[in-house]
Order: sequence, then structure tokens, then C-alpha cells
Amino acid sequence: MISSLGELEVNYVVSGVIRDLTMADPSTYGNKNYFKDLYNRYYIKRYKPESRKYLRNFVADIYIHDGFSGQLIHQKTYNTVGLWNVEPHFRTGYDTAAFYELDYGQQVNALQDALIKDLSEFLRCEPFSVSISRTNDRTLWINAGERHGIKRGDKLTVYRRSTFFDPSMTPSTQLSNTKQTLVIDDVQMNFASGHINNTAASHNI
Repeated sequence: MISSLGELEVNYVVSGVIRDLTMADPSTYGNKNYFKDLYNRYYIKRYKPESRKYLRNFVADIYIHDGFSGQLIHQKTYNTVGLWNVEPHFRTGYDTAAFYELDYGQQVNALQDALIKDLSEFLRCEPFSVSISRTNDRTLWINAGERHGIKRGDKLTVYRRSTFFDPSMTPSTQLSNTKQTLVIDDVQMNFASGHINNTAASHNI
């Protein structure tokens, strides 16, 4: 899948895997004393020693891949715990009012907000990239336009994408700087065109 990310025509691909949703104490719902269990779940304050066994884990790994090369450029693990003091077979669903009434839902929501903030800050510092859709002599067209913030006079560095294979014949994408600068001359809503100093063919673009 990663080797074909360039076909998506996106700068970056964000994905994630939820690793753990288990109770912090695996024996939590093995308590056969119904009344003690009921008391612990509904009347003990969060993080008192007796209620720690009702903490539930949330662990997720987030990945960011470059949309053109398919290379992994960032990954981070996020984790939190929250009080899950409901019946063993109770189903709240995710992103529901019942879920966010629970301390666990509130902790997961706070973690989600922090995750989104981290992603925004990381991607804000990354360079903008776009595919070249067509060439003609010194003129190049790109798959980004006014809708993407491109303006006349903008200057973009031109890279050439190539594929190489390691000893096991696994393909990888390499981006090579052609040392050419594309100066944008015309901008449409979804595409733009501009010129470079030399012909595209001379740089195998």
C-alpha cells in the first residue's frame, strides 16, 4: 500500500492503530462480590485506591507518511487512562453522549484534542508538495491551483521522482532535486502552470 501512496495525489497520509482498550486491572470484572463491586463502581471517587481497578487503557499509534515517496516521516504513541465504572457488558458506542458522560470518554476526548493539535503543528512545518501533471518544453503544469493557495509569481523547487530496488527487490521512491525553480505564471482553481529556465526533457522531468 505504501508504495502506491503517490497515486492518491496528497501531500501526507495520516493513519493510526489502536493498540489497547483493556482494563488496567485484568481481574476487574472477576469480583464475585456483587455489592462490593457495585459500591466501587458508583460511589468511590476517581483514583482512590479502591477505584484504580476500574481504570481503562487507551493506547494508539499515529503514523504520517509522505504522500509522494511513501516514506514514514513521523510516528508517535498516545496513551491515557480513564475511569470505566459501568456494567461489564454495557455498550456506549464511541463519540456518543453516553460515552462522553464517562470519565474514560472525557479522557479519550482530551487525548484526541492533543493528538489533533500535535498533527497540526507538525504538518504546518512541513513543505508543500504537488505532482507535475504535464510538461511542454520549459512549461510545467502542476495539480494545485488557487484552491490550494497557489499564486502567480510563486517559486517552487522541482524534484524528479524515481524508483529503485533494494537487494530483496522491494521498490522505494527517491526524490532528486533537479536544481530547477518553477515560477508560476498562470493559476486556475485546481491547477497552475509556470516555467523553468531549461527544457523539462533536459532534466528528465
